[in-house]
Amino acid sequence: MRQAAVLGAFVWFALFIVMALPLALFVVLGGPPETLTIEIYSAAMVIDLIAFAGAAFIVISCAVRASHGELFTLPLVTPLGERLFSRRRG
Repeated sequence: MRQAAVLGAFVWFALFIVMALPLALFVVLGGPPETLTIEIYSAAMVIDLIAFAGAAFIVISCAVRASHGELFTLPLVTPLGERLFSRRRG
């Protein structure tokens, strides 16, 4: 459960950043012309689809592995989950 919570938060944060990049680029450029704005958001939609597909693949593959009872670790997620949800005994 700890890995799932941390993975969910990590995926949410990553997708939020990917979705916010076109707006940040638009603000940095100071409101570019309409054609450039359309091109930026069109490219961003393709990037968003790729990011969503990647996130869905990771999450679904982890869900399938967990549903088969497999114990596994995720490189960034497991250490962070252990650190955040450690039980202190004493």
